[in-house]
Amino acid sequence: MSPTTGEVVASGEALPLVTCVDAICAGKIIEHVENPIQFLVSCNTALKKGGKFVLSTPNPHHIGTFLSNVLGSVKNLYADTHLYLCSYRIVMKLMNLGGFSVLCCYGDYVKIPGLAVSISTRRFPTLSNSIIYYSEKVENVRLNEIQSKL
Repeated sequence: MSPTTGEVVASGEALPLVTCVDAICAGKIIEHVENPIQFLVSCNTALKKGGKFVLSTPNPHHIGTFLSNVLGSVKNLYADTHLYLCSYRIVMKLMNLGGFSVLCCYGDYVKIPGLAVSISTRRFPTLSNSIIYYSEKVENVRLNEIQSKL
């Protein structure tokens, strides 16, 4: 932990904290970790009750990716570092299992393939390139509890 800013940089699956932070921002991380459920449990453990958790992830169902799939392109979203593709429904389920209540979701933009134009999709997150989930910790969870629900 930085003594001046309070910022923590750590492995997503093993945060070195025990119930001490008010908020965690995890921008485009969950698709890179080996165990997304363990990552969410680590975040849950690190947050105080009522703490805020902001998570963003690429949307594998937005129009650009859909067209790339139809055309057989595997660049960008399917990079070697992306281990999972997390759809809106999957992330909502994982957040619930991880002890979080999603308060709202936002989209960033949709890029029209072949055109130099991006359109804001803030109010329509499932159409966007990436989805941002703003949530709150509502309960403590343990990894073995989640695994028994699966």
